Amino acid sequence: MQTVTPPCKSLQLSDLTNRVLTFLRNLNPKICSVATVSAEGMPNCAVMGYAVLPDLRIVLNTHVNTRKWRNLTNNPLAALTFGWSMSDLYLQYEGRSELIPSGSEHLKCEALYFAEHPDAIKYQGLGDVGTIRITPTWLRLYNLATEPETIDEFRPTPTGLKEVPILLHDKSAF
Repeated sequence: MQTVTPPCKSLQLSDLTNRVLTFLRNLNPKICSVATVSAEGMPNCAVMGYAVLPDLRIVLNTHVNTRKWRNLTNNPLAALTFGWSMSDLYLQYEGRSELIPSGSEHLKCEALYFAEHPDAIKYQGLGDVGTIRITPTWLRLYNLATEPETIDEFRPTPTGLKEVPILLHDKSAF
């Protein structure tokens, strides 16, 4: 394993936002894996449909009696992955969730979600379905279609997104 420490540089929010938004909006199907942890420390992972807001927050809809909802009630941190091809882009995403069981924010998020997932419209308006909105705390975008492969890792800061050191693995070891 080789450690690479690029100079930390602040990027314009729009640079990364546009790259990630383009990727997330063009991903088909619009699904991701969502990992949470229970109060007892037990992991849970689920494949879910998503919608993305312009500020990179992710919107998910789920029944409020699911393990993921209960887990996020006790621990708001979640990890998500997007992309299913080892020959293209994929994104690792960590963030802090906000549970929105009802109200005007729920309705706005629900409308966005169902615009992306019209096949799930049968769940719209059900009293036991809530919105999970996740704000990113760390992102890693892999581009496996380039030679050499590129890995961009970022953390949000008050002034935008800041590149952070990354680890590059010797592919011959895999």
